[in-house]
Amino acid sequence: MNENENADQRTERLCIEEILEALITSNVDIGFREVVRRSEGLFRHPSNLTTVEWRRKLIEEAMLRQEKYRAHLRAGANASRADLEERIAKLECQVETLKSERTLLQMAMKAMYRTSLEVGGIAAFNRFLQANPRFHDELKAAALLPVADVHPFPKRGK
Repeated sequence: MNENENADQRTERLCIEEILEALITSNVDIGFREVVRRSEGLFRHPSNLTTVEWRRKLIEEAMLRQEKYRAHLRAGANASRADLEERIAKLECQVETLKSERTLLQMAMKAMYRTSLEVGGIAAFNRFLQANPRFHDELKAAALLPVADVHPFPKRGK
């Protein structure tokens, strides 16, 4: 008789432990009623669990484990959120710095282009751009080259 009781007790323990693990992993509140619902008829009332000390203790320990697990998740989420906010702030600062540097480069490029025109070095500048088509395409894409409409001189006599 004693051996059968131990086998039954082991079966009940395994069933309860499986139910508790499922509740923890699915993040469902652990309670005596919830264990009864999921026991598939093994237990009929919560008092079947609360009156037997080892069952009650098993469930109470699982409740504590679940609370620790949830606290750990909350702490991790809050730390992650703070870390993300800090990284976003740094990245926004870098974006602003890059925007100001880009504006400065645009102004310098346009000044260099105009200076080349005034001094007559536009042919050398154009040869450089023709020798480096990828660079020329990147300058166009970044809108670093000044854009001007060139109109031919009208023919004389017309």
